[in-house]
Amino acid sequence: MKVKHLGKSNKQFLKPHFSILDSIKRYNAAKSIHGVDIWNAYEFYYLDYDFKPIHFPLELEFPSQSKYTVESKSLKLYLNSFYKYKAKSNLEIFKKIQTDIFKVCKIQIKISELKYNFLTQKNTRLKKYKQQSNSNNYFFFDGFRSVCPVTNQPDFGKIYFKTSNKKIPSEEIFNYLLSFQEHNAFHETCIEEIYHQFESHFLLQNLIVIGKFMRRGGISINPIRSFKPISKSMIFHEQYQ
Repeated sequence: MKVKHLGKSNKQFLKPHFSILDSIKRYNAAKSIHGVDIWNAYEFYYLDYDFKPIHFPLELEFPSQSKYTVESKSLKLYLNSFYKYKAKSNLEIFKKIQTDIFKVCKIQIKISELKYNFLTQKNTRLKKYKQQSNSNNYFFFDGFRSVCPVTNQPDFGKIYFKTSNKKIPSEEIFNYLLSFQEHNAFHETCIEEIYHQFESHFLLQNLIVIGKFMRRGGISINPIRSFKPISKSMIFHEQYQ
């Protein structure tokens, strides 16, 4: 995998241009799995025509079935280059970002101001019991750790999942998720691997798996994979803190 910025020292870019962005080819995801990757970019602002900084966090929604996705460090450098860019409105900014990402990754993304930030349903902590009963809540595993395949730096997050199974083999699932501690894979790949294993080995039905990863470089990535089409409004509160 050749990248322009990842693992390298980079200059500060003075204006946004699509050439800053880098694409990464996805491995072939199963067509039967639905999903999106929600990217939250907390470090972003541009200037209005009075040179006033307009600051707010961005939310970018990437389709999981796209052939390519954007490389996160290049996106950080690209978004940071807006600090001297003048625009009339947020909509103008959104259209430019969408256009530039399409030029590099050949995908249509959705972009907005970040509002959705919290899981709406009550959550149940996954425990090392032989079995846990399912109350139709999201189970969550706290302290998930994997390793970036390029920088070898650790990534941390929470794994949420929901299933229609009445009981789940929680100890086995707990140990499986713990086994990712030294696993080299991007966030999206981890969630797809977990989804496949939950479905094929643990036989979980009507499955939804969500990774809520801690931000690195001001960007957090939250992949969602589901047995059916799903929208972020079904999962997250319309709230930001």
